[in-house]
Amino acid sequence: MRHKSKLIEELTQQIGFAETIELLRGWGGRRLRVPKTIDEDHPITYSIGLAAALKLARYYGGTELDLPAERNALM
Repeated sequence: MRHKSKLIEELTQQIGFAETIELLRGWGGRRLRVPKTIDEDHPITYSIGLAAALKLARYYGGTELDLPAERNALM
């Protein structure tokens, strides 16, 4: 299991800062199962956009991410 600050750093490198914040805003505070493939109709795509969702699936696909709540991540 990744330390949450390390996870945020990785997410920022993989999908971008703004997209990471949006991911945490929509999905933070819970465990997110990242699909191996993703398309424009997936709920994650609605949160962070297709380009970032594809990067997320390519890097983390098939894993579960324990995402911190947005308010905790920004501290």
